[in-house]
Amino acid sequence: MMTFDILVSKEAGEEYIARPLAWPDLVAHGKTEQAAVAAVRTMLQDRLQATRLVQIEVDIPNPSSVNPWLTMAGLFKDDPTWDEFQAAMTDYRRQVDTKTTQQPE
Repeated sequence: MMTFDILVSKEAGEEYIARPLAWPDLVAHGKTEQAAVAAVRTMLQDRLQATRLVQIEVDIPNPSSVNPWLTMAGLFKDDPTWDEFQAAMTDYRRQVDTKTTQQPE
């Protein structure tokens, strides 16, 4: 038994369309919402009878090329002035915010 999320929408006229979110290429039509959902259930059963779900893992050859911020991760972990730097940044931001809100319009 598997559970699928189905998007059901009412189209112009009196037709309903049901689409499983996992397989948007499956589209079922019906005169009622129940008929559309029943039709998409049948389509899913047919699809699952002829196929199978397989999970795979894929190695990412160079993670830093995927996310450039990873090369900077942990750069300051042993910096003894880190807390002082953070406090100075917080103070500077407060000063900028104060100047911004005090300027006349």
